Amino acid sequence: MPLRPLRRPLVLTAGPALALGLLAGVGLPFPSSAAVPAADRGASSVFVWYAPGATAAQRQVALQSADLHAASRAEVPRTESVPVPAGEDASDVAASLRGRPGVRFAIPDLPVLRDATPAPDQLSQEWGLRNDGQTILDPDVSAPQKGAFNVDVDAPEAWARTRGSRSTIVAVIDSGVDITHPDLAPSIWTNPRPTSLNPDRPKEKDLHGWDFCHEDGSVYDPDEYFDDGGERELNDLHGTHVAGTIAAADDGAGTSGVAPGVTIMPLKVFGTKANGDDCGSDGIFEALVYAALHGAKVVNASWSISATDARDRAEIDDLFTTLGQEYGIVIVAAAGNGVVSADGQDAGIDVDAALAAEAAGDTSTDVPYPAASLSPNVITVGAVDNRGRLAPFSNYGYRSVDLLAPGVSVWSTIPGALTKGDYSRAYGFLSGTSMAAPHVTGEVALLASAGRLPATELVDRVVHTGKPLRSVPARGTATNDMADAYRALQPGTTLESSVAPPTVHTGGRAVATATLHDAVTWTPLARQLVVPCFRAAASRRWSCAPAVRTGLDGRASVTVAPSATTAVRWYFRGVPGSPAAAGPVQVVGLTRRVSAALSSTRVASGGQVRVTGRVTPGERGTTVLLQHLQGGRWRDLLTGVTDGTGRYRFRVQLERDGTRALRVLVPASDGYSASTSSKRTLTVT
Repeated sequence: MPLRPLRRPLVLTAGPALALGLLAGVGLPFPSSAAVPAADRGASSVFVWYAPGATAAQRQVALQSADLHAASRAEVPRTESVPVPAGEDASDVAASLRGRPGVRFAIPDLPVLRDATPAPDQLSQEWGLRNDGQTILDPDVSAPQKGAFNVDVDAPEAWARTRGSRSTIVAVIDSGVDITHPDLAPSIWTNPRPTSLNPDRPKEKDLHGWDFCHEDGSVYDPDEYFDDGGERELNDLHGTHVAGTIAAADDGAGTSGVAPGVTIMPLKVFGTKANGDDCGSDGIFEALVYAALHGAKVVNASWSISATDARDRAEIDDLFTTLGQEYGIVIVAAAGNGVVSADGQDAGIDVDAALAAEAAGDTSTDVPYPAASLSPNVITVGAVDNRGRLAPFSNYGYRSVDLLAPGVSVWSTIPGALTKGDYSRAYGFLSGTSMAAPHVTGEVALLASAGRLPATELVDRVVHTGKPLRSVPARGTATNDMADAYRALQPGTTLESSVAPPTVHTGGRAVATATLHDAVTWTPLARQLVVPCFRAAASRRWSCAPAVRTGLDGRASVTVAPSATTAVRWYFRGVPGSPAAAGPVQVVGLTRRVSAALSSTRVASGGQVRVTGRVTPGERGTTVLLQHLQGGRWRDLLTGVTDGTGRYRFRVQLERDGTRALRVLVPASDGYSASTSSKRTLTVT
């Protein structure tokens, strides 16, 4: 699929009043289908990531099974970009490859959009890191924009804790990055073991990253331009601006990134091939794998993929999740810039509404992706202006967009090619959710530099430590908060808990465990007192046991011998430097023993079979349900009760031939959790 740049002018011709008018009330505008440009759904290839250890024979069999007989070269080990035969649907081809031996992921080449709008170079103040109410003079906005105090990510305050570590690598998967820019050069990654990823160009090494569009080691092409709606634009402007927001040097000149001490790995994926075709999303997926294999911990994704097939989105979600689970990568995604409505105004898309419309069969509106990603290691970011108002172009969604960041008139680095090599003037404004995402990427990088948080903990910490924005309409995002690096780095405590096993029979025992960590560094908090509290199923009151001291690994445990299904929750009262915390509620289910036996495992159609058994402990009148498995769900067949010894008996008659799965369920009651017998199989002939 082609990579098409998305550029929308930020129309604020009436100044602040227009923005307020667009956002007034609880509901935000959902653009009509006519306002949404039809996506180019044609894809010419499928990206394949093979499993570790996949043999050449397995690869060949997988491709031949989908009538694919030739694969093009890919730069990243165990990946291929497989051409799709003419007339074939790439999504269907990818689906046919999934699950084949040796195939880990198969994703069609999809259109990719950049979510930014350019503005000319002009000296101004940088409000995204620190907003003191200064006025922003962005030529792309007709009137000067006076800011609101503290509508920023509090970067200077966060720097008192850390400016980032060079060992924290941030992959900027984007257009190219001007690695010679004085504010970026100190942060650019150098590959300790550079190699050529293109056999046709053995001298091309991945010294500072790789260009997956042109298959070479140049991550900055100062002469590469493209047509942006009739305007000629330097291709590498977008990536250079994004990189500056993340990690431009804090040298007192030009600008500074949110995390000036981290390392930027430029991975270029936008551009035009020698044959005139736009580069496709295959390069993005190769770049993601490359980033993982080379130690990146954060990925900035300031682009949207036109993934119109839900199967493809699910596959990409699985890829994202795998990168988080196996490589600890957090992906920060731009929410997307919506559409330009019929009257020429910017209109953000309600991502939740787009998903609902698609589920109802309406495919006229593309679902913004990865804004709609369900992966736990993805943070989706919308854009606000310097007064804390949702940008008119920004996509939104209570279930889809996590938080907000500066995205209007953002000041950052631009390529020196635009200033004829005069880097003292190589700075400028851009607006878009592409500019909001790198603010959050920088925050994640600061947090990753401060400790060893797992990917999902990094996401949770960033998403839930923002500052409230009162000017954003209710339910505009999951939090309606502005990302705040200072708050994320404040002392915190994480208290995790578990029970094993989750259910026990009468007289059985379970172990409840608490694990205490510093929420920023992920260091175990040893020799701290944590308190286990319990609540029986029929009670509203909690009772607490004596405090238990954590070990060197931050863990403490107690044995639970429940007389009824019991909820368990741990508490930490806090000490200087480690605030109080409460763990999640866990449940130890107390279950009855339920036996079940069939009088015969084979019966003629229309014949009867007896199902008998006993519930222990049992008493007269306990309800029991005979169930059968149908359509993947257990459904009730008959209802009965136990006798005085806990015994029950069913007589069942089945007409249709086939194999049936049966079980007996005792519903939850009298302090017991729902209890089931083992599955029994009956063949009807």
